[in-house]
Amino acid sequence: MRRMNRIGKKILTQGLSVLFLLLGLLLGSSSLQAEGIKTVNNLSFDFYSQENGLSNNQIHSILQDKRGWMWFGTSQGACRFDGYKFTAFKNDADDTTSLKGNLVRVIYEDRKGQLWFGTENGGLNKFNREKENFSHLFYSGRDISLRDASVTSILEDNFGNLWIGTEQHLYFIKDEKSITEIKPSNLNRFVDYFRILRTDKIGRIWIGTNHGLFVYDHKSNSVQKIVLNLNYSSNEEIWDILIDDDDTVWVGTYADGVFKVNPTTFSSYHIKLDEDNDRSNTVRSIAKDKNGKYWIGTRGGLYTYDKIRGVTGFYYHDEREPKSLVNNSIQSIYHDLKGDVWIGTRNGINFLVEERQNIYGYKSMPGDSRYLNSSESYVFWVDSKGDIWVGTESGGINILDRKTNRFRYLMPQKGNANSLSRNCIKAFLYDGKNNLWIGTFLGGLDVLNLSTNTFKHFYHSSADTASLSDNKVWALLKDHRNDIWVGTSTCVDKFESASNSFKHFTNLSEGQVNWLVEDDEHCLWIGSDHLVIYNPEDQSIVRVNESTRYMLQDSKKRFWLATLNKGIAQYVKGKGIVKYYSEKNGLSNNQTQAILEDNDHFLWISTTNGLSKFDPENERFHNFTLKNGFQNNQFCYGAAYKMENGEMIFGGISGFNIFDPAKIKPGKFSAPIVLTDFKIFNKSVKIGNKKGDILTRGISETEKIKLRYNQNSITLDFASFDFANSQSVQYSYLLEGFDKDWTEPSVNHSANYTNLDPGEYTFRVKTVSIDRQESNSGPELKIIVLPPYWKTWWFRLLMFIVMVGVIYLFIAFLVNKEKLKNDLVLEKLKANKLHELDMMKLKFYTNISHEIRTPLTLILGPLEKMKSNMIPSSEMKGHVDVMHRNALQLLQLINQLLDFRKMETGNLKLNLTQGDLVTFISDTVGSFEKLAEEKEIELRFNSLKKRIITNFDSEKVGKIMNNLLSNAFKFTGKGGKIAVNLSLVFDSAENDLVGNSDEKRLIEITVKDTGIGISESNLEKIFVRFFQIGESQNQTGTGIGLALTKELVKLHNGKLFVMSKPGKGSKFTVQLPYEEVSAPEQEGTVLPVSQKEEVAGRLKSEDSSNELISGERKIMLLVDDNVDVRYFIKTHFQETYQVLEAANGVESWDIALKTIPDIIVSDILMPDMDGYEFCRKLRKDERTSHIPVLLLTALGSREHEIEGLSYGADDYITKPFDLVILQTKIENILSVRQSLKQKYTSEILLQPRNVILSSPDERFLQKAIDVIEANIADPDLDIERFASEIGVSRMQLYRKLNALTEMTVKEFVRSIRLKRAAQLLVQRKMNISEVAYAVGFRDLSHFRKCFRQEFGMSASEYVDKHGE
Repeated sequence: MRRMNRIGKKILTQGLSVLFLLLGLLLGSSSLQAEGIKTVNNLSFDFYSQENGLSNNQIHSILQDKRGWMWFGTSQGACRFDGYKFTAFKNDADDTTSLKGNLVRVIYEDRKGQLWFGTENGGLNKFNREKENFSHLFYSGRDISLRDASVTSILEDNFGNLWIGTEQHLYFIKDEKSITEIKPSNLNRFVDYFRILRTDKIGRIWIGTNHGLFVYDHKSNSVQKIVLNLNYSSNEEIWDILIDDDDTVWVGTYADGVFKVNPTTFSSYHIKLDEDNDRSNTVRSIAKDKNGKYWIGTRGGLYTYDKIRGVTGFYYHDEREPKSLVNNSIQSIYHDLKGDVWIGTRNGINFLVEERQNIYGYKSMPGDSRYLNSSESYVFWVDSKGDIWVGTESGGINILDRKTNRFRYLMPQKGNANSLSRNCIKAFLYDGKNNLWIGTFLGGLDVLNLSTNTFKHFYHSSADTASLSDNKVWALLKDHRNDIWVGTSTCVDKFESASNSFKHFTNLSEGQVNWLVEDDEHCLWIGSDHLVIYNPEDQSIVRVNESTRYMLQDSKKRFWLATLNKGIAQYVKGKGIVKYYSEKNGLSNNQTQAILEDNDHFLWISTTNGLSKFDPENERFHNFTLKNGFQNNQFCYGAAYKMENGEMIFGGISGFNIFDPAKIKPGKFSAPIVLTDFKIFNKSVKIGNKKGDILTRGISETEKIKLRYNQNSITLDFASFDFANSQSVQYSYLLEGFDKDWTEPSVNHSANYTNLDPGEYTFRVKTVSIDRQESNSGPELKIIVLPPYWKTWWFRLLMFIVMVGVIYLFIAFLVNKEKLKNDLVLEKLKANKLHELDMMKLKFYTNISHEIRTPLTLILGPLEKMKSNMIPSSEMKGHVDVMHRNALQLLQLINQLLDFRKMETGNLKLNLTQGDLVTFISDTVGSFEKLAEEKEIELRFNSLKKRIITNFDSEKVGKIMNNLLSNAFKFTGKGGKIAVNLSLVFDSAENDLVGNSDEKRLIEITVKDTGIGISESNLEKIFVRFFQIGESQNQTGTGIGLALTKELVKLHNGKLFVMSKPGKGSKFTVQLPYEEVSAPEQEGTVLPVSQKEEVAGRLKSEDSSNELISGERKIMLLVDDNVDVRYFIKTHFQETYQVLEAANGVESWDIALKTIPDIIVSDILMPDMDGYEFCRKLRKDERTSHIPVLLLTALGSREHEIEGLSYGADDYITKPFDLVILQTKIENILSVRQSLKQKYTSEILLQPRNVILSSPDERFLQKAIDVIEANIADPDLDIERFASEIGVSRMQLYRKLNALTEMTVKEFVRSIRLKRAAQLLVQRKMNISEVAYAVGFRDLSHFRKCFRQEFGMSASEYVDKHGE
């Protein structure tokens, strides 16, 4: 039943096809003239209608203006087309600038580029390109008015005058100012329907009217009617006139077709287009293309005409062909600048792209021999007759007779062995013996003898190993030996003609064999899952890991592969694939299907998304798609064939195409680019007339746009007038000032920008070729985004003025406020200055008191002893010397204070005397040598001159040197260096470089030390009176020494300056004016005796070795940087104590660790380490924490005393002091220490585990006890090992234990052992001998003796008394 239904449907389809064919013949739409029409309906038209934006489908006129816009006159206004959209211009009753009348009969552009529109009942309209509106000429107020006229034709003559034809009159317009009706002198009345106007080379006007053809001579104002030989009708209507290049006039009539008129004789020749198509007699449009072919539009279709061959083509509307004419009634034909044809019909616009007409397509339409019976085409072959054999998916073999353009079909016939085995055809091979080998899908291999039309079949048989390997045959090849190779789904077979069998090569493929090709070296190329190159001669095999669909060896012996998903690849033998060409390089699609080479050596590549033409030399692509006239964008793999005449065939899923590659050449047409729309926030901006409007002319006519700051989100539309390729044109654009580079090319024809900052920008756009190697620049548009008013210059100026005013007022307010505030600050500063001065003076007085107290102590102390007759006569001289030196020091200090006072009051005067300055400075430096030896400082004096005789104040220069040297010694530590240099230098401020003038030379004295240095922040302050450097807390001084020194230098008209780096030392430079005098008889200057005695006496030699004196006397460590103080105290206590001396805290710490003294008497203000730090270190160290410390200083305030005691000092005595009081305090401290010894002896030794230790001394004792208990049974525990385990030296251990317990080390260890023995005896777990050995005694009798001495009883008595 289903089969009957299918048969019925097939019969019905075939019957309908025949019926349509007969109707076409009756209507004359398919008639063919033997001498004329060679091709029928083989053109491919694009179509535009109201659905695409046209205002109306009836097209009366077509024009492309000089700028590239396409214009169409419709029954509902004029439409402008940019390739993407139509813009309609219609009549608006409320807009006087709109088009008058809607039916546009004619569109005309004059030599100035002005557009004129003639409308039905709307008169003459002139288009304003800038405003995109219309003005209406001669609309009112004149004798002649075109107000309601129907303008049917417009013409500009050779002189620039306009000729206007209406439904009744002909007018002449000069300079758009005057209008005149044409009234020929040889006619009484010239009233008609003036449909068409043309002018020839000599200026005559050819006029087509409803009553015939006329020629008007403007010079003679005469008109002549041209008589045409009308054969079919008396209707004289003329619809179109074309004046040819040779001045022949082509005339289209309403009822008699086309006439050719001789412009000289006015004779006419009639052209009959189609005898069988009466509607072809109505010719409405005639046009000529650039190739000389005439296009004639009629009511019955479109004809092409050649002067020699006559009618060459007829094109009509066919419901079955969507690419045919949309309507047979042609009203207008126009060739654009590129040469493509626009056809206006009564049902829309047809667009005919010239380059597409050389592509002939064949598609499927079952039941019609003009079409394929199956759409998918896989394989092609052309026989000797030129017929094209097509292998299809389901229609067997379709054979095209190119002479008749008809197909015949070879299909399987059930039960008929002399037919195809299957409908699906995959391969063709002509063997040269008049046999066509046909590979089928599932039908094996068919061989058709073309002479006998008989078939032979080869099938796969599992029982026959020599049969075909598989019934799916994909590829066929005949090699240079005429051997036939077969590619199946299983492997490669070779046909053995002698035995009619097949040899299987399973090693040459991996699965399905898609194609087979032999190259010029006779290698076999096999395409399967991988590419295999097989050489039958040496049987070598090369495998390439690439999936391919085709291989071509071009005319230059290059190998090209069509890959599955990587585009095309170039292969070189021995190297493999050397390069791929893909979509990135311009290829249509990476999935390629086949490759052919044309006669011009270009490659044509079919893909699954179009066809690509490739230039291998320049590596450039040009792509073709369905829009170019091809059957479909998707081509089938391997479906390609090149004919002997150079034509190519490519097959796809919708049929196949035939074309001559030589005729498919992309034109060099450079289409203009234009801006088509401007939008703000995605809304089109209308053209305005006001000053503030954004657009005052059309965007295509605009060069600059100004926008407000809040109009900064814009869209620009643009178009290239390449109408044939509008959907594939690629654009790239750049907004200078915003974009860094051109955008990536794309088909998008719109640019969007948001949030543009105020500023100036330039928009540029260009088109880019598909391979991006060529571009065509378009328009430029300058865009200015204005800043908001608050960012404009005038607003900023206003704000600046306002701000200046506000700032002025504010400043005035602040000035007044600050003035008041500054007055308060000044008062406060004055108060602070006074306070600071008071504090500096207080510090000054404190330091002065210290400086005075020390010498007073050393004067009063010896006097008290002398008064009490306590000084032996042998020591009397030493004490007198100390008193004398300190008296001199006190006198010097007082003199310095007096000099300072004189300096302040201005009473300090110079007392210049002549002398040798070198000797004076040398003696002064020499007086500090003993101090340098004591402090272990290297002191040097250098002078470039042996003698410098000059006038100077020896007293004041001596004070300068004493202050500078004392300062250097004060801040230079042990091992440092002090250098004094004396020289004569030239004044660097003078320009005289010769140095002959004494007045321009200076005495330069430098004192350089390697002391602690001075920070940069204090360099400017050190010469300020009362100032003392903060980082020198350990040094004493008055703070006026350097200030006085600078004033003394100034008094000599000299200079004093300093250079210093912290940590590296300081350099003081004194420059005094030099006045050379003659040398006296007695050379040299001697230091004053008092000064020598003061310095030298102060450094009296003393025994610096602090050796321990044997005996039982206690050890006293005396620490003071003043030698005389140490001497004074030492002489008092040396009879009862072993007195050790140290000059600073660092030295005293080393001595304390070595000797563990019984008491320490220390000054506070000392170099290197002061008394506070020294006391703190003693108290933190277990080795010295028990030693009592007594601080002795001139700092007598309560705060200083509290600070000293807080550091752990046992007592605090201020200078000057009484030796008796000092001795009493020392004895009291030692008495307290003696009572502590008894406490430690009783508590710690008797009950060592029950005492809570709280002090370093107690912790030291507990550590000693722990060591003894850890070694309680070891009789070999000696003093060296004991000291080592505690972490002290043998001497420190001895001194520490003796100081804390009044025991020797041996007694202390024995006491602990005996106490432990007593504890063990009471427990009664061991006998007496076992206990003795357990606590480290070797001799039992010795143990008994020691035990009785310790406890006053024997061990057995102790057990009886204390045991339970």
